[in-house]
Amino acid sequence: MAWRPVDERVRLSHDVALAMRARGVTMVRVRAGWNHVREVSLRRYLDTAIVRGRGEGR
Repeated sequence: MAWRPVDERVRLSHDVALAMRARGVTMVRVRAGWNHVREVSLRRYLDTAIVRGRGEGR
């Protein structure tokens, strides 16, 4: 397991997270501001999206 960059810039969304998870990706690094990068669990991201009413059936 290792960090691999994506081919192009991608905005993390529900659909993108589902596609990445289907390819076996579990964590992503996202830019949160100009110089701040953080690691995000796709599982937690998708669970939060479902709670907010996105995904599953939309």
